[in-house]
Amino acid sequence: MKKALVLSLMLMVSCGLAQAQIGVGGMPGGTTSCTDLQLKTNVPCPDSTLAQFEGTLVVQRLYGASDFKGLDELFENWSRGTDRFPDGRWKLAFYVDGLSRQFEIWKTWGEDQKKIKAWQAKSPDSFAAKYIEAVYWRTYAWAARGSGYANTVAPEGWALFRERIGFAERILEELKPRAEKYPAWYSTAIFNKLDAGDSAAATEIFKRGQALFPDYHSIYFAMARAFEPRWGGSAESFDKFAREAAKLAKSSEAEGMYVRLFWTVDFPRGVPFDPKAGEVPEWATLKKGIEKLTQMYPSSTHNMNHFASLACRANDKALYLSLRTKLGNLADAESFKGATLEACDLRFGFSRKS
Repeated sequence: MKKALVLSLMLMVSCGLAQAQIGVGGMPGGTTSCTDLQLKTNVPCPDSTLAQFEGTLVVQRLYGASDFKGLDELFENWSRGTDRFPDGRWKLAFYVDGLSRQFEIWKTWGEDQKKIKAWQAKSPDSFAAKYIEAVYWRTYAWAARGSGYANTVAPEGWALFRERIGFAERILEELKPRAEKYPAWYSTAIFNKLDAGDSAAATEIFKRGQALFPDYHSIYFAMARAFEPRWGGSAESFDKFAREAAKLAKSSEAEGMYVRLFWTVDFPRGVPFDPKAGEVPEWATLKKGIEKLTQMYPSSTHNMNHFASLACRANDKALYLSLRTKLGNLADAESFKGATLEACDLRFGFSRKS
């Protein structure tokens, strides 16, 4: 039995946050409940916990049990975009990521290929079964390439990478006539075109996907990779794309999309937010996005933790203290970058009342 399946059957786990130990009860696919183990009281589940138990592990459990009917039904339901987490993220994104990570971590490539073919044989009309084969080949391609810079990849790694990207491409092309109902196809197709070095084709897919699914974050995230400094872009080109994305998403999250895009590159090799070092990303635009997402998703601890980290680095005391007070025990040290949670609390004189 694979670990993903074992984890999904646990009745109680503990996830360490900065201020609390959170017990998680329930089964993936059912109701998830959380308890502050120190205070022994029920608390709202952190978004990251919900994403794991009601997103990733649900999909991995179904896949581990070869429940192809369940996988098909889940993909169809989540593709509608009505199933979201409290921070606004689509559960559909965790369907794709959950299976991709399953392939990547376990590296049972032959077994997984057989299982996918069995899924396709049992559900010949299934979009999900064919689509996940493309996800499988793309994951397998990156396993051969590695995650390093291009000049670190062996010639044999490049050969395997290109071959497997080609397999994924053929499957995605086969599914293209049916893709207008399925936002996940667009994000994967964009990534695959970028993998193949065809940014013009990726841009055309982005335009079509964004018009059909203007609030599916993964479509924007996929296209944004073309502008990341580590993949040949620059901070300025990434900022330009993020601003355009905010305009395209004006009917939904608007500047909130700007914030989401910069979260994806808030690390040293990306475009980390540091108002002392440069002008990108711009704090005024980030703050507008924070206000927008807070209005739309007021209960999201995932968003609040990221917002608090940004507010700390921007030295926005009023915003930091407001967010930090709302978070209380659910402040997550791992969400803080540039300055630690403890350092931010000390900077602004925050003290949690017991």
